[in-house]
Amino acid sequence: MERTLLIEYGALDSRLDVNTPSSFDDEAKKTSLMAEQLGREHDLVIIPVLYEGLPNEGTPFIKNVKSRLSGGRGCALTLENFNILVSANSKYRLSTMIAANGGLLANHQSLGLGDPEDTIEGYVAESLSYHNSTYGVKNSMTIAVPKVQQEISDRYPDIHTIASCIRFTFQYHDDDYDAAFRMSHAVVPMPQDFRRRDFLYRHRDNAHKIMPLLNLTCGNPDRRKCYLHYVRLEALAKGVSQTVLDDPLLLEECLRQDAFPSICKSKHECLLEASRYSRTENAGQPICRREHAIDNTVLIRDAIRAGVWQFKIARSSQAKEHPLKSKTATSLIKMFANEHRRVSVQIPKGIHPVDAP
Repeated sequence: MERTLLIEYGALDSRLDVNTPSSFDDEAKKTSLMAEQLGREHDLVIIPVLYEGLPNEGTPFIKNVKSRLSGGRGCALTLENFNILVSANSKYRLSTMIAANGGLLANHQSLGLGDPEDTIEGYVAESLSYHNSTYGVKNSMTIAVPKVQQEISDRYPDIHTIASCIRFTFQYHDDDYDAAFRMSHAVVPMPQDFRRRDFLYRHRDNAHKIMPLLNLTCGNPDRRKCYLHYVRLEALAKGVSQTVLDDPLLLEECLRQDAFPSICKSKHECLLEASRYSRTENAGQPICRREHAIDNTVLIRDAIRAGVWQFKIARSSQAKEHPLKSKTATSLIKMFANEHRRVSVQIPKGIHPVDAP
């Protein structure tokens, strides 16, 4: 019986200086040793996966090009430092997960990776694939738009593709989850869906592909508002007028017609507004409520017993400590080990640590 636990967490946090890439090697070595030690203590194979956003800016040879799939969310990591980070992780057999959760505003038919020399997305995918084949790691990308996910799978079959929970803000029937499971190495469900009493049973045959967020619970039952939240972030980064974003009917019409008029007064204004929208949604109401521990131990226990072995930890619980030492990770590791001692949970045939994202 494979006792394998995958923990995905934010790669860069307040402990690291993204402008000092020499620290990436030390961090990767520390993480690798820590995972081995925790694994020995709890009789588990612990696989840490480091998560980072898609770099927004290009390199000297990708000039005046911005990421089309970052979703408007900032990333302090430059493209050059991204490559250094992935190389450092690969050296210590650590996998890297890159978020490509944007593309909500674009006509999906026009989206594409592009060539590595011309687009950030193409460069990132090429680098992840190179390190996979060279070091035997399983680098991955989380993706919201199915068309983009399919293209990555077709062009780079060695990159693990993860269906982002953002996908289910605009496609959210059980059939959409079935389709996501078929095309993905893993699926991150919307917290609203994962908390449904029938979700684990409905998708029990794909439990080994479920990757739930442990400590990020949506505070709004209307997932359409979640979708518009992400649309606002992406639109602001593109310079769309605040007038459009403050009028729900106009915003919906722009989405239907794929036409966003006007430009913000300045890039600074856009960034300020994007920051505001990332924290609140009208009248100061929280969009997401973050907890600093596993908020539903019964649900997580049932998930482990069903065969779920991959979990995401929100960045909010990682400040000033290594994520594997955070309260959430510590609780998860103990719970996972205890459940494997108490009940027989078999990781589905074919799943092995080297196959992890």
